[in-house]
Amino acid sequence: MALDIKLETDELSYRKLLGQPNFTRFFLSQVLVSVGDGFFGVLVTFLALTMGASASTLGIVAFCVTFPRGILGILGGAVADQYDRRKLMVFCDVVRGSGVLILALLVFMNTLDIFFLTLIGAVVTSTYALSKPASKAYVPSIVEKKELILANGLVQSVLWPCFFLGAGLVGFTGALNVAPANALIVCALIFFFSQIALTSIKGHVTRTAARTAFSMLQQLRGGWEELLTHRALMVRITSYFLYTVSWRGTLQIALPLYAVNTLNQPATFYSSLMVACGIGELISSLIIGKLRISNNLRLAFCGEIILALALIILVVNSFTGMPALVLALIASLLIGLSATVIDIPLITAIQHDIDDDKSGKIFSYWSALGALGGSVGTLIVSGLIYLIGLQNAIIFMTAWLTLSAVVAYGISYTKVRGEGKQ
Repeated sequence: MALDIKLETDELSYRKLLGQPNFTRFFLSQVLVSVGDGFFGVLVTFLALTMGASASTLGIVAFCVTFPRGILGILGGAVADQYDRRKLMVFCDVVRGSGVLILALLVFMNTLDIFFLTLIGAVVTSTYALSKPASKAYVPSIVEKKELILANGLVQSVLWPCFFLGAGLVGFTGALNVAPANALIVCALIFFFSQIALTSIKGHVTRTAARTAFSMLQQLRGGWEELLTHRALMVRITSYFLYTVSWRGTLQIALPLYAVNTLNQPATFYSSLMVACGIGELISSLIIGKLRISNNLRLAFCGEIILALALIILVVNSFTGMPALVLALIASLLIGLSATVIDIPLITAIQHDIDDDKSGKIFSYWSALGALGGSVGTLIVSGLIYLIGLQNAIIFMTAWLTLSAVVAYGISYTKVRGEGKQ
């Protein structure tokens, strides 16, 4: 598979980028939102367990809280392309903070139950369907075009590490015997501080809002028609669903079972593997962001291959002379790398190739497919493991990822008679 990728050291630096006040405030907001996302997600699980939720109930809560994020994500980009994106992100932060404060009040009054936890949790997390495409489409308005890869690399480098940091805050507050209501207040403050950072950004473009559902559907159709004119971009975005099925299924189902059943480690070792994933994504994001990549979208098709390589390492781990824990950590680093290799080139390609008034809708398609793939992936991978066992399930995912990468790349870049070069 010839990728035809040319790498050159970018003359820009992260220090210069962070020296721009507007970008720094936006970057701080993204850090806080990611920390809050991880913090809130684990808090919901913790609260459900303290209320005596069974495994099946916990699964239903998790699905109900995350699924709307994917469904509503389809509309998020259309909204982001019509409203002021900064104000939209501010609105989402306010909703998130307010929702978490309501949960804190219910906990304090000892009136919180599973229904309201699920309902408010779904409202809080569904705001990401709006803010995520808005944030990605907003970057070109605060940095120069030549700085996009650098900016995307820096932002992407902190998202998952900060998410994991937020998740770890639950354990930290628990160790300090912080009451659940107070932990929720801390989480709400994180979202409100993000809102303050966004509000302090100077200068923005105000957009005219679409007033009817019909006009919104027309915009979504227009965004899809625009995407169809960029074949490689369309294939990469739609095939992202298949990638996230395996990626999320590996992270949330296969990896913890692998840590316990194959490595014979305590369940807490899974957190070490997750940290390794975060480190892999952090380091690779910073490196890719510092490189100028020609035909960068081609690089995005390598994500499946890297994830497949990580899974191969997990499969052959027991047959090598190297320490099993070391190989597992290396595989986890590659899992993080696989996400970065897709995300940064894809984000940059959308920002470069799609008109500004349509980019939000394209980001929403991508975000929605990723969220839906992740939700479905946990069900598919757990089912595979139940039917054929952990190791065979990993082998199946390896073959699936490799095949999907080759097919997607071939569809994207194989020249059709009478068609110009992609």
